[in-house]
Amino acid sequence: MARTLWLTTLLFASLTLAAAACGGDEEATTPAPSPTVAASPTTAASPTTAPSPTASPSGGDAVEMELEDFAFNPSQLQVRTGQAARLELKNRDSASHTFTIDELSVDETLAPDEEKTVTFTPTGAGPLAFYCRFHRSGGMEGTLTIAAASSTFPGY
Repeated sequence: MARTLWLTTLLFASLTLAAAACGGDEEATTPAPSPTVAASPTTAASPTTAPSPTASPSGGDAVEMELEDFAFNPSQLQVRTGQAARLELKNRDSASHTFTIDELSVDETLAPDEEKTVTFTPTGAGPLAFYCRFHRSGGMEGTLTIAAASSTFPGY
């Protein structure tokens, strides 16, 4: 009887150690996420390429801007003073958003899945904020850089 109790205790201890060895920190076995690499500047994002964080509309070209995951993409725009800029806004969220630039009197509201084209012509230089009136406190904003007409931007 003592031998059976000893074997049972030994078996229980062995199983406990084996279970502890198989367990452990789940984080150590989970692969780290791979880094995201931004694509080179483009005026339109393709579904297979990461969209550009900065876009520069030139002449009659339009820049596609997606409003998705409570963010603007691209979040940086570069334009020249006196040059018309045209944006094709596409709301990909299930919530309504706005595209607002106070200094240029731009304020467009987009319902979920709605698309609109916005055109504006900046008259002064400097950086301006664009934002969503509904979600700015959550960080839904970007920067419009306006430079002199003779300035050039990388990739412009």
